[in-house]
Amino acid sequence: MRLIFLSGLSGSGKSVALHMLEDLDFYCIDNIPAALLKPFISHTVRSSSTVYERTAIGIDARNPGDEIATVPMLATSATAPTKRIEFTGVRYLG
Repeated sequence: MRLIFLSGLSGSGKSVALHMLEDLDFYCIDNIPAALLKPFISHTVRSSSTVYERTAIGIDARNPGDEIATVPMLATSATAPTKRIEFTGVRYLG
């Protein structure tokens, strides 16, 4: 399973990048609230569906600080006994 996080402010190109990844057969979610990441990741990791094998998530950097701070922890703590998970984080700093 491959999970890509894209974050940045409005206008930073997250949606454009997600559209490109969608064209490459990724399952994409744009502007998911950070508070919903944990249940979503739990669902994708436990799902037997191949739909989520390549997933990209756009997260607005304006999420509340305490919620956005949990993203790195979620990315490293999500595990499944039968799946290898590769996480990639992309952040626009411009």
